[in-house]
Amino acid sequence: MRFSQWAKDPRQTHRWKKVRKQMLIANPRCELCGSRCATEVHHRKSAILHRDIAFDMENNLKSVCHWCHRIADSKPDHHISWRPRPDSSPPRG
Repeated sequence: MRFSQWAKDPRQTHRWKKVRKQMLIANPRCELCGSRCATEVHHRKSAILHRDIAFDMENNLKSVCHWCHRIADSKPDHHISWRPRPDSSPPRG
C-alpha cells in the first residue's frame, strides 16, 4: 500500500488531497448530472474497505457535485447511470 499504514482512512492522507485536486481539475463537471460544477470526489467502492483502489482515478473515482454525491452515497453503484467522461484525445480529422 502506498499510503501510511497508520491512517485508518486513506482520505486523511496528503496523497488523497493531491488526487482529489487532480480529479476536480481533470473533470470539472459533475459526472452524474453533468449540469453543475464538481465540488466533491466520490469513491465508487469504499476507500476504507478497498484500500488497494482508493486512489484509482480511472476505475474508482468520480467528480460530482454536492447534491449528486448525496445520491451516489445512498445508492449502490449499479443503480447509477454515470455520464461518460469527455474523451481527452484530439479529434480525428
